[in-house]
Amino acid sequence: MKPGKLPQGLHHLGAVVRMKEPVEILKGLFFCERGFLNANHFVLTRPYKALIDTGYLTCLEQTEKILNSLGVKFSQVRLIVSTHTHSDHIGGNRTIQKASNCRVALHPLGRKFMERKDSRSPWWSYYGHKAEFFSADLTLHDRDMLSLGDHEFMVIHTPGHAADGICLYNPKEKLLISSDALWENDLAAMTPLVEGEDCVIKARQSLESLGRLEVGLVCPGHGPCFKNAPKALVKADRRLKSYLKDPEKMARDQIKRIFIFTLMMLNNPLRQDFVQHLKSVPWFQETVDRYFNGEYEPVKRDILEELKKRGLIAEKQNRLFSTIRP
Repeated sequence: MKPGKLPQGLHHLGAVVRMKEPVEILKGLFFCERGFLNANHFVLTRPYKALIDTGYLTCLEQTEKILNSLGVKFSQVRLIVSTHTHSDHIGGNRTIQKASNCRVALHPLGRKFMERKDSRSPWWSYYGHKAEFFSADLTLHDRDMLSLGDHEFMVIHTPGHAADGICLYNPKEKLLISSDALWENDLAAMTPLVEGEDCVIKARQSLESLGRLEVGLVCPGHGPCFKNAPKALVKADRRLKSYLKDPEKMARDQIKRIFIFTLMMLNNPLRQDFVQHLKSVPWFQETVDRYFNGEYEPVKRDILEELKKRGLIAEKQNRLFSTIRP
């Protein structure tokens, strides 16, 4: 089966974003690579329509176009599987539910966050992310088996980055959908003031669980699929070990990642608007208080300058831009 053709360019945040073609990773199951603001999607096209993760709320138009290129309409979706409830993974859940009355499956903690209207635990209010609560009626526990069409996946609970994080493993094809527990060359943000001071230890334990699997292909929550799982596991664990030795390094990495995400989320804001946003949400003050003795201005200035020097952000006419694909 060949995927449908996407438009040459989709408009996002005032710029044209070149979308990558969906790739069939199992029969009828397509991997749709997005960017940093949006988590990757997995789209089941037969024998029924299902999704794993739905991107960021403000990018629903793009998400819909990607699904339509595979012959899937929002109204046809029967099931959404959410690998965790961070905003870049569940942005389309409520809209797609309204269109299709589909069911949503996720870890028990994520279901509790939704039922209790808890916006801090999934980071929404903590970081000032846009997201909508949705109905969750299917619970996925560690080691449960999940059927997606003709494919069977084992659920693996992988806390650390997210308390409700899960990965999906297909033992027959040795395919791991790793969400944000494992990326090829980077590590998802640690947020200890929400996830707990032991989040790094939990993340290392999650990597240990993944390391016991026989994996031929990893499809992560961000970035392309890759084959060398052992190498990625070593890299990730090395970074986590460095965080245990130097918590300030972890905090700096957290701030850098959230700065970039925020610039995307705010549509390349004026510098003063970016600063005002930092003052309006809890995370920056809490992180700087905890790790950098409340030195807000020096931390903000130093990290923005570092990101500029590395070419990850740019500034023009007092407006801040991320150079990373959203």
